Amino acid sequence: ACYRRVMADKPIGELGHCLVDRQFDAVVITSVESLEYFVTLVGLEQQTYAQQLKLVVPSQRVADIARRLGFSTIKMADNASCEAMMAALSLTEHH
Repeated sequence: ACYRRVMADKPIGELGHCLVDRQFDAVVITSVESLEYFVTLVGLEQQTYAQQLKLVVPSQRVADIARRLGFSTIKMADNASCEAMMAALSLTEHH
C-alpha cells in the first residue's frame, strides 16, 4: 500500500495558533477524514476562529459535515482534482 490517511503528529492546538498567527483566509479540505483531523488539530481554543475561515471542499458530503461542525463559508469544487480545487480556491479569493 502506497497511500494512507493519518493525522499529523503535532500537538493539539498548534495548528489553531498557526492559523491565527499567519492569518489564513481559506483552507483546502480534501476528505471527511482530513476535515476531522483539521478540527482536532486546531484545538478547542481556536475552533471559533477556524470556523470563520473559508473552506474549499471536493463534495457535498464533505460540505454537509463541515456545516454540522460549525463552518459556514464553504466553497464546493466541481470535483476532487487539483485543478478543480485550485479553481474553487481562486474563486474564494475574489469574493
